[in-house]
Amino acid sequence: MTLYFASILPGLEYVLLDEMNQKVSEVEIIQIKRGKVFFTTSSIDTCLHALRSADNLFQVLDQFQLGPHKKHLSQLSGRIASLDLKDMDHHSLFWINASRKGKQTYSRYELAWAAAEGIQRHYPNWSLGTNRDNQVEFRVDLEHQNLIFSLRLTDPTFRYRNQVRQFSRAALRPTVAHSMVWLSDPKSTDIFVDPCCGSGTILSERTAYPVNQIHGGGDISESVTRIAKHNLEHTKVKINVWDARELPPINQFC
Repeated sequence: MTLYFASILPGLEYVLLDEMNQKVSEVEIIQIKRGKVFFTTSSIDTCLHALRSADNLFQVLDQFQLGPHKKHLSQLSGRIASLDLKDMDHHSLFWINASRKGKQTYSRYELAWAAAEGIQRHYPNWSLGTNRDNQVEFRVDLEHQNLIFSLRLTDPTFRYRNQVRQFSRAALRPTVAHSMVWLSDPKSTDIFVDPCCGSGTILSERTAYPVNQIHGGGDISESVTRIAKHNLEHTKVKINVWDARELPPINQFC
């Protein structure tokens, strides 16, 4: 089966693992590493819609060993040039992100350029775009001598729920807020309120699951509550300006 991996904020890997096991059928966990969960599944479309703890999802295209010196970068270019990427042949503008860990004599930027050279050797009509302007995005991760070349399956809006979100100072990532919601073991009988809601990210993530009542949320800052209202405008959740030390009676929340 095809190998995939999900990237996640380091420390939350087992939250994602639990979410996968409960939401995705026929999933097999292959490996858990810092910030990554490797798995196989026949239900990748389910993953793309259901996994709210993951930052992004990737399909592994190749794995091999790469030496630590600049002379070895030509091996990377040659290996990638040999790959058949015909399923993506309708794309012509690509981008490559790279990371490395270990004692190499080349930078992650040189690693990315070598990979890009390999792609253009096989597909001379393809052009290198930017991290904001591309049709397909690849990733090169090198850990010591172990290299993984992958295709990004999710677009930049995936972690933000395909919404144009606004953020207040020190706002949570939606994926982190979801992890907090998931760890609370959400149930349909819950009565939920967020007394210090900030930009409303936890409230937004809680609306993804059945709930008896969501008694809204609030914050002491009017400017912050305006941001929360924007982020929750697609829901029926009410946002209030209040002091969490002096909350109103529960029947006044909504």
